[in-house]
Amino acid sequence: MTVQLQDIQAENPPGSNKLDEKARLRQTFLAKRNALLPKTVEGLSGAILPRIWRLRALRELDARRGAGRPAWISCYVDFGQEVRTRPFLRKALTRGYRVAVPVTRPGRNEKLILSEVEDVPDPEDPGPEWVRTRWGLFEPRHPRPVEPGRMDCFVIPGLAFDRRGVRLGFGKGYYDGLLASARPDAWRIGLAFSTQLADRLPWTKGDVPMHRIVTESGVVRCKPLDMDLTFGGSNR
Repeated sequence: MTVQLQDIQAENPPGSNKLDEKARLRQTFLAKRNALLPKTVEGLSGAILPRIWRLRALRELDARRGAGRPAWISCYVDFGQEVRTRPFLRKALTRGYRVAVPVTRPGRNEKLILSEVEDVPDPEDPGPEWVRTRWGLFEPRHPRPVEPGRMDCFVIPGLAFDRRGVRLGFGKGYYDGLLASARPDAWRIGLAFSTQLADRLPWTKGDVPMHRIVTESGVVRCKPLDMDLTFGGSNR
């Protein structure tokens, strides 16, 4: 079900402030996601993950692997009420993909980097190779950095998405910064529950759109309207 945001009539309504609008929407969609019961999250995630493997992006990468060439996937490790990705990560590793997960690099200019991994943390017993950050995320204890430009496909979380591929995150710009260093031909796939789909989200310069959004209800082939997209085009 698509969320109806009656008070958003255009990307930049007269007299509105996009940053204020984004802040309000973050609260709205975070509350919606947090309201999902763990059992619901597991069930909906179980419907989403098989759809990822049927995407053209993954079929192309499977063909590449079949030809003996390496294929790289970046995917987040789920936490909280996010779409569960651990089964996807395990399957990717089993299939022979090179897999990288986001890692927060602290400092004055905190940002995301990527680390190659060879296993996936169990939420109850992550093992010695993983640590929990102050936000509750699992990250490799000893990151093995890999450049974003090596990735063939990014699987990305969000608080909300619209059908143009606009993504609403937590406002830190971590993923936009990471994706700005990606290859133009790398696929960008957003994962969300259908309640996280909005009719239209505010877009600001630097926001990197998705090519596809996968929900339990289906796959959204993103079609940008009036945005000046410079990241490989969302209408592939």
